[in-house]
Amino acid sequence: MSFTFLTSEIPEDFLAFASIKYTSCTFGYGLVESPLFVPAYRRDKTITTYDAPGAQVSSSLQEVYGPAVELNEQYYADKMAYCRAIWATECNPNGSCPQEGLDEVLLGRT
Repeated sequence: MSFTFLTSEIPEDFLAFASIKYTSCTFGYGLVESPLFVPAYRRDKTITTYDAPGAQVSSSLQEVYGPAVELNEQYYADKMAYCRAIWATECNPNGSCPQEGLDEVLLGRT
């Protein structure tokens, strides 16, 4: 990055600022660990069929939907750890890794 000024136009505070040697990308900033709350919904769906004689229950089906991370927690934990190990830097500890496993999938059917 370069700046072009006429000598008489250079502000004194700019010269003081420009003379600072930055040792890292976090100079003047601090990293703070804070919890991240992500909404994950779980829903149940029940289908009851009344086709038996006398309008009795002939079949009942219950489906449970929720985030994919509930099916295989270790897979998504390992995937995030691998991404962080490859892409993390001092300035970006999470490595811009996506949070996967939050999409809704069928968890069970009875």
